[in-house]
Amino acid sequence: MVILEHALFGTFPHAISIMHRAEHTAFFKCSPTLFSIMVLQIRPYAVFVLKMTPEFFPQYACDQHHYVQFSIDDFYMTIVEQRSNRFSSLTLSIAENQRHFAMEFSPPSLVHPRTKLIPTSPPERDINEGAIDYASFVSFDLFHFRRLVTGLENNEHAYLTITNSQIKLWVEDLEVVLTTQRNECIIGGFAAGDEFESAMCLCPWEFFYNFTSERLWLFKSYDPKGMTLIAPMGLYVHISSYFPEDFYMPNF
Repeated sequence: MVILEHALFGTFPHAISIMHRAEHTAFFKCSPTLFSIMVLQIRPYAVFVLKMTPEFFPQYACDQHHYVQFSIDDFYMTIVEQRSNRFSSLTLSIAENQRHFAMEFSPPSLVHPRTKLIPTSPPERDINEGAIDYASFVSFDLFHFRRLVTGLENNEHAYLTITNSQIKLWVEDLEVVLTTQRNECIIGGFAAGDEFESAMCLCPWEFFYNFTSERLWLFKSYDPKGMTLIAPMGLYVHISSYFPEDFYMPNF
């Protein structure tokens, strides 16, 4: 059984609004120490994960691991609808061997709560979220990232090259370079003379453009060309975007 509670304003609904822009179907993955919503994008291939630790929730209880598939569109639209009806908090519960989870919405007054059921199904696949190499990273602020996203919004992906002093991202007709010398980025774990090449997904661009983190963090993964982009949303919440080694397909 999983029970969690959160307000229908602030970080939680905004994070759900970002995730639902990526795909129609998502996966709940819950444990006593972590609550995740995962979205798998097939083309171009990427894995988006919203992770929340128990400290984020006013109430969180999970006695075992749960892994179910559901419609994140239905989940998000239900939140939007009930918030417009002036309900202020959500209690979500997932019980073992049930083909739905319950969303109980509570108003600020003494009006009775309202319950909505969202169908679930067994997951069609196990999703690889990628193993992060935290020793090798690039960090840049949201302003530069949004400039990149809007400039490349008509491209499914961008290639990138990282050295110990700069990161270059490019497509056929556009190039963006951020350097440590101009204080546009922070780079760690890349030795002088090394050059790391990879690629990252930039669509749907609305997903990435709606990040609100002051800084974003791009890490190497333990597969040779893989990368993971992390957008913090506070101390206990972040969205990660994993681009596996198979994503790197240079055409130059």
